[in-house]
Amino acid sequence: MLIDWFTVGAQALNFLILVWLMKRFLYKPILNAIDAREKRIAKELADADAKKTEAQKERDEFQHKNEEFDQQRAALLSKATDEAKAERQRLLDEARKAGSPDGHAKVALDFIGKLSLIERALWDRDEPVTPDHRVTIRQQRAAPVMAQFHEWLTATEPKAPPESKLGKAIYYTLAQWSKLSVFLTQGDVPLTNNRVENAIRPFVIGRKGWLFSDTVKGAVASANLYSLVETAKANGVEPHAYLTLLFERLPHLKTVEDFEAVLPWNAKIAMRPTSQPGVAVDHVVN
Repeated sequence: MLIDWFTVGAQALNFLILVWLMKRFLYKPILNAIDAREKRIAKELADADAKKTEAQKERDEFQHKNEEFDQQRAALLSKATDEAKAERQRLLDEARKAGSPDGHAKVALDFIGKLSLIERALWDRDEPVTPDHRVTIRQQRAAPVMAQFHEWLTATEPKAPPESKLGKAIYYTLAQWSKLSVFLTQGDVPLTNNRVENAIRPFVIGRKGWLFSDTVKGAVASANLYSLVETAKANGVEPHAYLTLLFERLPHLKTVEDFEAVLPWNAKIAMRPTSQPGVAVDHVVN
């Protein structure tokens, strides 16, 4: 059997060419892709390590700042506590200076406390008292206390230095005595103006929000609306229902009696929708 060396050589050459082609166009791209992937993974790991290091650094900085904040907070709390103690001591010292060895300030507060106890029973919403009955009770119970209070003020005024807080308080109280005594003869007048202060609080809070009214007419309009709302609340009328009825009826009001009929103290709001003209309110029978 004769060997065709030419054919063998050609086949061997073809095999070598095939191996080279596979390495050049098949294996090398795969190897390059693997290398690129390994480099990408290595870069991602390096980035992750860098981010981890940065996060640890930020955590350490945050922890350090948190410790500083805790120290500052403790220092501020300590300072505030010391200031509060000092302010409390100052107020106590002023209170002692304002009073006398006989406890004049305490005596005045006791008189006011007795009057407040009497008034508390006269403004019970569950058991309302008429103004006339309120005057009767005040004449029986509050008038003697007021007389004793006035007698004590008159006797104590010469003993209190005019420039002291006690002296100024006594002088002011005696100067306003006629006004302070109005509640003894007027049953609809309360002992204090706390209700008025509470009524104007929403307006004061709102004023801080809008800062100012753009025009004088706007200020007057807002004052009128607030007056209506607070007057309705003072008379036990739900403000939203009252304003709804009022705005529905205003175009149809003609006479003074019509307007008076829808004032908060004269109208009982009917909680029902209505579109008929006229004044659909029920007068409250006292």
